Amino acid sequence: MNTDTIRKIDTGRVILNVRERGEGSPLVLLHGWPESGYCWESVLPFLDPSLRVVRPDLRGLGTANARGRWATTQRRNWPGTCWP
Repeated sequence: MNTDTIRKIDTGRVILNVRERGEGSPLVLLHGWPESGYCWESVLPFLDPSLRVVRPDLRGLGTANARGRWATTQRRNWPGTCWP
């Protein structure tokens, strides 16, 4: 049975909850609205076991928090709002 490593990453703008499983080349799975990284759980058994699967909770969803005001219009540029 594979288990997840759960990390919190503080980017200064948001604290992201990230689930990781496996080792090797990373495969990043992004969830939709209004989900969390956990939504990929049923897909994991079908992925190549040699991959390191990374499943972040996007800003303001799941267990990730959003600092300050975060309008719906800013969500379109989510990747740009996470890192300084």
